[in-house]
Amino acid sequence: MDNIKVSICCVTYNHEKYLREALDGILMQKVNFEYEVIIGDDHSADASQDIIRSYQDKFGKRMIAFLGDKNIGANDNYARVQSCSRGEYVVVLETDDKWTDQYKLQKQVDYLDAHPEAVAVAHRCQVIDQNSNRIDIVYPDCKNKKYTLRHFRKWIMPGQTTSIMYRNYHTRDIGVDKDFIYRCSELGPGDRSKIFSLLSVGAIHCLPDVLSEYRLVRYSGNSFSATNKLKYKDYADYWKCFVTFSEEKRLPKSFVDTAYAMYMEAMLASCFIQHDISMKEIKKVLKIHKNWVKIFGYILGHINRVMFNCVKGFFNGKEYL
Repeated sequence: MDNIKVSICCVTYNHEKYLREALDGILMQKVNFEYEVIIGDDHSADASQDIIRSYQDKFGKRMIAFLGDKNIGANDNYARVQSCSRGEYVVVLETDDKWTDQYKLQKQVDYLDAHPEAVAVAHRCQVIDQNSNRIDIVYPDCKNKKYTLRHFRKWIMPGQTTSIMYRNYHTRDIGVDKDFIYRCSELGPGDRSKIFSLLSVGAIHCLPDVLSEYRLVRYSGNSFSATNKLKYKDYADYWKCFVTFSEEKRLPKSFVDTAYAMYMEAMLASCFIQHDISMKEIKKVLKIHKNWVKIFGYILGHINRVMFNCVKGFFNGKEYL
């Protein structure tokens, strides 16, 4: 199949309960371009692989399926699927989530075609629970047209993983560091390293439309939040990877300061809450990076946002992630 515009990269592991909904959400898309579906199953113990086989006839040549005979882990499964992508644009669909608008792909493709300065475009999502019920939890996606480092420092994302479409850095050299994304994904959430790297090479824009549903699974399932119980010290190691990347790539000072702020926030939490990092280690970092006044200003800004959302959530009966 030639002239592929969009690669839809799906990863699944024991998602038989939700997999059909996810794949049907792709099938319902109304588009004027060619797309491919690359799905990797990480040796599920349920009927996920049988479901994928049943959809291969529906997708025909559009589907490439990796049905693993051994478990390789979520990170390698992602890498395997995305490295095969051939489209101009890529969107990742975790198969416990689903698309709800039949023009989702077309809207995002039209936007990226019309805005060459943007490396990615995201949209908003509705949060649902394990039983597909809508819940009063607000996902921290960006409400502005342009996503910036200011949002990143406040833990606001341009959109949830499946809502982001980006230019394919696997087949085109647009300056995105794939090694950094993979390396950080082994330490913590892979979506943040991808966003940070994309933001370092171009603009990320946001659509106000709600085009998908994000399934929040906190205590079971295969999401990062459900399967990884990291300590603050682990997050400190994760953010240190961002610091190294920013300095090695000689990114603008705003990126270096942002990385240090996230790193320091995790170190302080580890020191005062879990007591895994000493003040001596924190002072050592502060001596290396002199701009500590701005860094602590960033940290206080994030704390203020968390407190504001707690108060707002108390009065309107919603929870803010």
